[in-house]
Amino acid sequence: MDNTLAKVLFTLLLATSMFTSGCISTTSTDYRYEVEDSAKSSNTDGTTDVLFTMTLVSGEQAMAISDLLVTINPHEEGTVKCRIDSTTDCTLTQSGTDAEVWEIGENISVVEAGLDICKATCIIDFSVTGPKDTKTVGPTILHIS
Repeated sequence: MDNTLAKVLFTLLLATSMFTSGCISTTSTDYRYEVEDSAKSSNTDGTTDVLFTMTLVSGEQAMAISDLLVTINPHEEGTVKCRIDSTTDCTLTQSGTDAEVWEIGENISVVEAGLDICKATCIIDFSVTGPKDTKTVGPTILHIS
């Protein structure tokens, strides 16, 4: 290949990389979870029921458990925020080996903690958020029986 052609190709490569810089982000991590009502027909009028279980199924890395927030919107009571180690209304319990992170494949249970969020059967509207500047996607409505 002659020198002129090599210079033209290099210039085109450099120009293309300048136009696309900033368009492709590699710093954001997206998380995807699945939800299951693993304790079917176990909800009561009590205030300690496991409402549902979430499993982290993909992400470039584990999620810091302190960043995880599940917000439930039961239609009668208003918004209920569920966090790990919460002592009122709702809490998250995990099954993994590292208490600091939500690992790929690990289950997190959303549990009533002093508030009867769901009686025997209900439809729960909820959202799951994680670390800032990331997307956390999965189901947001669940029929619990």
